[in-house]
Amino acid sequence: MKTIKDREYSFNHTKKRLKERYGIDITIDDYNYLCTKVITNDDITLIMMEKQDNDTQYTYDLDFKYRGIIRVVWSGSRQCITTVLERK
Repeated sequence: MKTIKDREYSFNHTKKRLKERYGIDITIDDYNYLCTKVITNDDITLIMMEKQDNDTQYTYDLDFKYRGIIRVVWSGSRQCITTVLERK
């Protein structure tokens, strides 16, 4: 059975990766805040854009409420953050 990668899946995956990679625990409200920052282009920096068969993914650095800069991946087709990457 194939996993349905919807907004709920993306939130849970992002929450897990944020905890692993930055030690930050988030709520659904925090996740919605981060997604809104990307949608409104609020203090974000585009790092990379990657076109795929069914999607375009964008990697952004953004400032997360006094917790520092985090790197997120945005799905153009799903219109939400799908994961968090380490900044090197």
